[in-house]
Amino acid sequence: METIETLPASSLEAQMREILSPLRSAAQDAVEDLMHEAFAEVGKLLASTAKDSGKRISFDKQVCGLAPFLLKQIYEQTEAGELEGWLAGNTDKDRYRRFSDFLDLFRMQQEGFRARFPKAYQKWTPEEDAELLSQYAIASEGEKKVHWNELGHKFGRNANAIKLRLGRLGVNLGIEAGVPRRA
Repeated sequence: METIETLPASSLEAQMREILSPLRSAAQDAVEDLMHEAFAEVGKLLASTAKDSGKRISFDKQVCGLAPFLLKQIYEQTEAGELEGWLAGNTDKDRYRRFSDFLDLFRMQQEGFRARFPKAYQKWTPEEDAELLSQYAIASEGEKKVHWNELGHKFGRNANAIKLRLGRLGVNLGIEAGVPRRA
């Protein structure tokens, strides 16, 4: 019996598209409906909070994955009674940004990255800097090839984070590391 691996992908592509396209479209419609519902509730919350407190709401930081400018727009459109029209009448770029904020995709990506690299996005300590310099010196001794992924694993970070940190510590990694030489 022939396995899937031996079939050319192009012979399956049209059939796969027939399966995936309507399901993706249905999923997008469902997410959009949920987003509209959630944004309407958030807008009501913001409007009632402003009304009850008698104060202006300050939109100066991200809340629950929603950017300050988006929170402000939701509030303003709710106050004007035009939220639904505003949500429906924007460009694809705006729609993608709102989907991304609604689903908090950035946080989900960070969590996935942190699952693989536990120290991702954390500040380097002076002790880690010293250890990194020491480990790099050992790894690059003589004409040895540096195994970036191994160094990354030791420090709980990805290989690019290791290279960037070494560069910031003044190490000239050169072309072989994929980093241009510094002057």
